[in-house]
Amino acid sequence: MTLQNKLPQIAIFASGSGSNAQALIEKAQKMSHSIACIITDKKDAGVIQRAKKLNTPVHIVSFIRVEGNSYQQDKSMHEEIIYNVLKKYQVNWIFLAGYMRILSKNFLNKFYNPKTKQNNVINIHPSLLPHFPGKQGYLDAYSANVQESGITVHFVDSGIDTGLIIAQEKFQRKPEDDLKSFSARGQQLEHQLYPKVLEKIFNNHEHLPKGLL
Repeated sequence: MTLQNKLPQIAIFASGSGSNAQALIEKAQKMSHSIACIITDKKDAGVIQRAKKLNTPVHIVSFIRVEGNSYQQDKSMHEEIIYNVLKKYQVNWIFLAGYMRILSKNFLNKFYNPKTKQNNVINIHPSLLPHFPGKQGYLDAYSANVQESGITVHFVDSGIDTGLIIAQEKFQRKPEDDLKSFSARGQQLEHQLYPKVLEKIFNNHEHLPKGLL
């Protein structure tokens, strides 16, 4: 696939309920665009039904351990299957929306854009990076008793939530917050911020990262 000088063909990777995926699909449709496809590694993921209701193709690519293989071999096979699906849709951008697998450097390299010196792979994370990276951003921030937290959208590199930051939004902790209400306030921001970044990619993809939000 050629990444440069081509209109965005976006795939969303999701493992869970798919609320962010839905927000992205709806934003694309409002712009008279579409999301090329959804990739999920979970056959019972909530994102499947959300995508179907919004007429977006879904591909379930389960991670399967093969007897006698190493984990890295199985991971490589899994990503090769995914990549073959993406090639059919000519995907040149990926948005991660609660995808619970770490993409290999080899896979990310397939989406490297020398023009921007970034991978055309974007993630949303539930904290103000670089604080509280990893899969439990809300819990870690809440447990640390921070008075201000937020949401980060960033490019994906080979580290864990270490890629170049595209956009951040903050929210305040309230005295009456428990973890559920704290997380819910953050999730509301997620559904607002991620579609803004999607719009930026559709309208200005050749000028990123200089044209970051």
